[in-house]
Amino acid sequence: MKRIAYLFLLVLSVFSLHGQNFWRPVSNAEVIRTRSLTLETIPVAFKSYTLDVSAMKAYLEQAPLEFAQSEIIFPLLIPMPDGTMEEFRVFYSPVMESGLAERYPMIRSYKGVSMSDKNHNIRFDLGPFGFHAAISAGESIYIDPATEGDDINHFVYYTRDFIEDMSKFNLSCGLTTEDILHEDLHDHDHAENPGNTDQTLESRSVADDNIVTLRTYRLALACTGEWGKSKGNSIESALAVMVTAVNRLNQIYENDFAIRLLLVNENDQLINLDAENDPYPIANIGYELLNINTMVINNKIGSNKYDVGHVFTRSCTDVGGVAYLSAACSGNKGGGVTCHYTDNLTYVVTQVWAHETGHQFSAQHTFNNCNGNESPGNAYEPGGGNTIMSYCGLCGSNNVSSTCVPNFHSTTVEQVLSFIQTGGGSTCGTEIITDNSLPVAELNYTNGFSIPISTPFILEGHGFDPDGDVLTYSWEQFNLGPQSTVGSPTDNSPSFATLEPASVPYRVFPALSKIINNQYNNSEVLPTYSRDLNFRFIVRDNATGGGGVDWKNLSFKATAEAGPFKISYPQAFTTFTIGQEVELLWDVANTDRAPVNCAYVNIWLSDDAGYNYPYLLAYRVPNNGSKKVFMPNVKTNLGRIKIEAYNNIFFTISDNYVRLNEPATPTVTMDLEPIFEKVCIPATVNVNIETTSFNGFDQPLHFAVASGLPENAVAVFSPVTILPGEPTTLQLILDKNVLLKETITLEIIAFSENGDTIRRYIDLDVTSIDFSDYETVFPVSGAKGMSQLIQFEWIKPAFADKFNFYLSTNPSFPAGSTIVASNIINHYYKPNETLQKSTVYYWKVEGINDCGTFPASEIQTFSTEVFSCNTYSSVDVPLDIRSLQTTTATINVPLESSIADVNILNIRGEHGRFYDLEASLAGPDGTKVSLFKSKCFAQNAVTFKLGFDDESPNKFACPPPQGSTFYPEGKMADFKGKSGAGQWKLEIYDKASPWGGVLREFVMEICANIVIGNPYLVVNEPYLVAIGIPWELSSNQLKAQDDDSAIEDITYTLLDLPAHADLLLRGNKLITGSTFLESDLRNGDLQLMSFGEHGTEDSFSFVITDGKGGWLDKTIYNFTHDRYVQTENVLTDKQVRLFPNPTSDVFNVIILNEGPYHLELFDMNHRRILLENITGYTENKIYVNHLAPGMYLLRVSDSKSSAYHKLVKE
Repeated sequence: MKRIAYLFLLVLSVFSLHGQNFWRPVSNAEVIRTRSLTLETIPVAFKSYTLDVSAMKAYLEQAPLEFAQSEIIFPLLIPMPDGTMEEFRVFYSPVMESGLAERYPMIRSYKGVSMSDKNHNIRFDLGPFGFHAAISAGESIYIDPATEGDDINHFVYYTRDFIEDMSKFNLSCGLTTEDILHEDLHDHDHAENPGNTDQTLESRSVADDNIVTLRTYRLALACTGEWGKSKGNSIESALAVMVTAVNRLNQIYENDFAIRLLLVNENDQLINLDAENDPYPIANIGYELLNINTMVINNKIGSNKYDVGHVFTRSCTDVGGVAYLSAACSGNKGGGVTCHYTDNLTYVVTQVWAHETGHQFSAQHTFNNCNGNESPGNAYEPGGGNTIMSYCGLCGSNNVSSTCVPNFHSTTVEQVLSFIQTGGGSTCGTEIITDNSLPVAELNYTNGFSIPISTPFILEGHGFDPDGDVLTYSWEQFNLGPQSTVGSPTDNSPSFATLEPASVPYRVFPALSKIINNQYNNSEVLPTYSRDLNFRFIVRDNATGGGGVDWKNLSFKATAEAGPFKISYPQAFTTFTIGQEVELLWDVANTDRAPVNCAYVNIWLSDDAGYNYPYLLAYRVPNNGSKKVFMPNVKTNLGRIKIEAYNNIFFTISDNYVRLNEPATPTVTMDLEPIFEKVCIPATVNVNIETTSFNGFDQPLHFAVASGLPENAVAVFSPVTILPGEPTTLQLILDKNVLLKETITLEIIAFSENGDTIRRYIDLDVTSIDFSDYETVFPVSGAKGMSQLIQFEWIKPAFADKFNFYLSTNPSFPAGSTIVASNIINHYYKPNETLQKSTVYYWKVEGINDCGTFPASEIQTFSTEVFSCNTYSSVDVPLDIRSLQTTTATINVPLESSIADVNILNIRGEHGRFYDLEASLAGPDGTKVSLFKSKCFAQNAVTFKLGFDDESPNKFACPPPQGSTFYPEGKMADFKGKSGAGQWKLEIYDKASPWGGVLREFVMEICANIVIGNPYLVVNEPYLVAIGIPWELSSNQLKAQDDDSAIEDITYTLLDLPAHADLLLRGNKLITGSTFLESDLRNGDLQLMSFGEHGTEDSFSFVITDGKGGWLDKTIYNFTHDRYVQTENVLTDKQVRLFPNPTSDVFNVIILNEGPYHLELFDMNHRRILLENITGYTENKIYVNHLAPGMYLLRVSDSKSSAYHKLVKE
């Protein structure tokens, strides 16, 4: 496949036209009167417009070419089905290759994107048969001439409002209505398609995964003489209809697949007008056309001129359409037929041609039950389905909807994307790399939860688009089950029809309108028995020039052990009073028990018949079947109660309306907002309190918290006394001293002198993030000589639920070199990795609770055992491993040492049956340790590469992983304390015949204990640090020493950084984990850049290592920020001359004093960019022409004094 890189970015305009309107609304009746009674079906709902077609054509001649990156914003007003006009930025977007387009200039196609909503895009064409448009705007919209050949009157309608009456077609050969689109899978859908024999088709490479690639395929679209004659009996008129069809197909294919079809240059040679002399002898039998169309196209234009081919004909007697599966780019790439049994191009394109071309791009049927043409591996839609690859409306009693969805099911999208990216469809066509990034689908569910049967539920996802495109969303059932009658699913059969993508990321099952009206049908069937429920959440960005699609899958279960979950009171029409306390009742139906385990519910009130629920009556209350709630201050006759599961997806709605009336006597009501709050201490909670007076009640109200206020919490009403009808606010202050992790209920009361006391309640789910009771148990910070296999332990803080554990050789815990364990439930953790010898490690623990993740511990330190280790390899290998014999490889160790540790680094070889082998290691004194015996039964022809170490956490695995280290069957510790000098033997015994093998490598390590010296501090003197300038930290203030290490080997590793200063090493800012050397301190290369307040004390901490295993644990260096210290030891301004300042080229510096001096130049991020040694009384030049304009800092210093000056580079 050829690859072209284009930017789809709509460049901001430097020239913009005004939106042009060529449309005039007219009455539907006026347009209908102009139609012939014999013409095609019209939509059930539409708007009518007349078009000044000549003016529009002239205007569109100026439209910029797509991909040309024109700076012209070319607007066009387009009528919408709701009677509004929407402005689109349009481009000339041909669906014909250039040669064909030049020969037929009166046929032009365009595309555009809405200037008010990027989610709306349009494709339209103008030709001999008028204006045709396909608009994607949340719903699919078409604009068509009111009748064929009428280029003035047009219908604007939603495609859902176009319903074709299938019964009017009188098909021959006894075919029924349901058979119109019949495709014989035995003959073609499941037939082996001849391979791609076109050797000249070009290959392509796959684009980056997160960028959408538009794939353009050359389409050879032929027609029979019967079809061509019916479309105006001219090549131009037939081609115009083809362009409309391709344009509409591209609208669908670009959105779902990022596929575009282009009619080939020679396509006019494939248009036949004479039925007697065309190359199709039988034009009304789809299979006959299928078998010859590739040959016809190849003979006419050549096999190398197209990527996919198709043929249009009039009505067929056997099928409505037929195609070879995965034919595109193959040797049978012309294998596709569409039978136009109606002149209504709308229905034929979306329901037949898009379907058949889908087969050519590998798409299979998606319906579960219709006339035996199912594809069992893709039958995700109930009954006959309603997406493009279904048999929507053609399956009699198995129809799920009369409204077909003009897009593809996600399983089709997955199939086709795989085909064009890595399958046969990747071997031809052209790639255009767009600037559109793929959207991202996200779900917050954990698979495997359960819901009750016969109970509605809601699914909600989230989508993100890196480009800011407005997304559309779909929730599709993704169950494959046995074939079942629509409305009566069995086992795990699909039971929910697919809906058109929506602007909201949720879907209610079944539709909310059905629940509210208690009207259900077979398109959405709630489970009535235990079964699996699988769904897929799909996001589309619908981007112009190639849409991006992403999805996530979800699996859960319906269980007959629970449900139906239903409200029992109120159920009949009921009247309540505002402010009345009402006890709501519901049938828990075992939903509080396993496997549903719904412990809590939320309760809501709707005032608009159940479509929206703005009033929260109770939140996270026990799912025990009853709850007393207060009716809010809302007057309605259309109230509904909804009870929904907390932390689950199911819910129930009362069957009838609730009326809320005002009180009949003088009284006051009180409403709280919120009535539930999740609180992470420390926090302040503000509760808004609204009061309403009824029937003249006017006594002052006083407020108090009657009960539930936790210890150390403070409640403040502002004001504490109000008149009825006035608001007040309750402020709850819960500082760090409120130590709780529970749900508390606060009783809020309002009382007056002569009135009743009003009570309301607020629930607070309170969680403290105080982890101060954390304590390290093992290893304690600073521990030395630890094992290489450690179990870390700590005391669990009272308010922590889980922990994150981090272990690294660097206190910044860098990704890729840190052992991380997340969400640990226990207060201990044992890593699976063997730690390095003679190494300082850092570890820390984070605590997790409902409020998030917070540090629980400071960084802890320890070091592992310090050894001196030598590696030895056998020179005997390779050696044959013979049946019923012992193979011995030896290593001679010359050095005398007391063994501290022995490890096998590598035993490598091959053997015909590994199970026959037994291996051991024998020391010079005869001590023998078994390594392994009779491992990996039935593992034949094994190549092995193994290591053995007592400190390994790994048990022997089968088949033996290459390069893994295991703990041996015996104990290497048996060699400890013995002499390492002498001959070591690896003995491998092959206990059975006839298999044999080869030992190719034997490497071992012997370690001895050594005594090391540790670094220590000689100087750790606090000092004053000047504010606002880099201030040297020298060995006069901080100095370390090691009796057996040079100063270049003494390394400081930073742990805690200063609170109000930056540490700079040669001008570069240091962070936790950064290092500097003792030699840096002594050379004056370390500085502190203070931004603190005068007199503020500060510090940083570090660990010192010597590179030999010696180290000094965490040590703190203290200093004080000071604004006066810099005046005590700096050069005066008179002694430093700097000119010109500012400059764009060079600064001159003269020091009026004896030298030598260090001259350093820093940028404002404290990075040193220049260091020179200069002498006094000499003009020194600083060249800055290569630096960016801005402010710089010049430092001139000697061992006793320094001066700072600001330089400005122009």
